[in-house]
Amino acid sequence: ICCNKYKSFFSDKPYDKYTSWTSSDMISAIEFLFDNIYVRFGDTVYRQIVGIPMGTNCAPLIADLFLYCYESQFMAKIQKDPSRQDLVDQFNNTFRYLDDVLAPNNPDFHKFAKEIYPKELTLNKSNVSNDHTPFLDLDLKIEQGSLCTKIYDKRDDFSFPIVNFPFLDGDVPLAPSYGVYISQLVRFARVCTQVCDFNVCNLHLTGKLL
Repeated sequence: ICCNKYKSFFSDKPYDKYTSWTSSDMISAIEFLFDNIYVRFGDTVYRQIVGIPMGTNCAPLIADLFLYCYESQFMAKIQKDPSRQDLVDQFNNTFRYLDDVLAPNNPDFHKFAKEIYPKELTLNKSNVSNDHTPFLDLDLKIEQGSLCTKIYDKRDDFSFPIVNFPFLDGDVPLAPSYGVYISQLVRFARVCTQVCDFNVCNLHLTGKLL
């Protein structure tokens, strides 16, 4: 792969003004990265020896690639098996954002999870029923045969208040502060399928800002 700060592309030969990486170069670089991640806590410096710390620039991309490798191998395997074609359609409707998996209309996902992912990876089922689940900032629920969505914020479940909006008497300019309110209303309107859920979110936000 040839890359610079503007673009990257695959090539069989190196190009001037581009840094060229072979597959072995990439593997060596990633191995070095994994073995040389340090975290400072107080006056002590620690070296990370298990996993990748959250907040590292590369962590989301590496996690995504790591899981994708296993998922693509699984999909390639079941596509070659004529007796498992029904599974292909089910897993085509399965989505993942980093380490959060959503499997609507795929009741067999849990049966094949160990076949897809390595044994070192622990999967936790977050929904308590098959017709209701949180996913990222969405609350998904099936009611009378229809999919209803509204806002889900896990911070609302905390037993203490969270400061997550700007104060008008601080150093933040007024225009962006008022823009937070408008942008949140737009977000609520896009996510909530029911007007009553939009009203609840609006009142909660307005009360918090006031």
